[in-house]
Amino acid sequence: MQKGNRGIGLLEKYQINMLFHITQLSNIGHIFKYGLLCHQKAHNVFNKRCFGISIADISDSEVQQRRKNKLLNNKTIHQYVCLYFNPKNPMLYSRKSKQDELIILGIDPNVLLEEGVYFSDGNAAASNTKFYNNLESLDLINWEILKTEGWSDQPDWKRIKCAEALAPFTISFQKIEKIFCYNTKQIQTIELIIQGLKESKKIDISTDLEVKKELYF
Repeated sequence: MQKGNRGIGLLEKYQINMLFHITQLSNIGHIFKYGLLCHQKAHNVFNKRCFGISIADISDSEVQQRRKNKLLNNKTIHQYVCLYFNPKNPMLYSRKSKQDELIILGIDPNVLLEEGVYFSDGNAAASNTKFYNNLESLDLINWEILKTEGWSDQPDWKRIKCAEALAPFTISFQKIEKIFCYNTKQIQTIELIIQGLKESKKIDISTDLEVKKELYF
């Protein structure tokens, strides 16, 4: 993975200004306490019992079964925190009826420069998806499809639209640059959670909140 000016230059070349994580609003308190956890950690029985971590899972169970058994650099996909290059994708569309319960976290794109981070040219669960850890390989992603605003039934379109960045185990909550919300009610809820955490846990949280319905369907 390239670091320094070369890596930053490649992020700028492909206009990667932010990475995205879609989650249920009810998870945000745990995310501020523990960071973004990989699927394995988020749904680990020990963590639930000892730390009271209870993360709502919005993913498809069949897809998660494939991810659970798929290896990447001697880890399963479940041992990576998965981020999207474009959050307005088929996964979010499949949860269209519950969008008012979902928030989209905007993550510092420099996560891509960190050790052990990979990215894919499509949905990590798909059998024909390829993975890379050299930013020069960003050229192998179909950016035209990935960034298009429209909807299409073209072959392989849905897979490509869900291209991901994959960071091992956890991502610190300090990497969250923005929280995009479906409505102002979500913002009010998050503000109350942040205030409570600042008072009880002395956590310094300065993430920007923004209603951005154009990221939703």
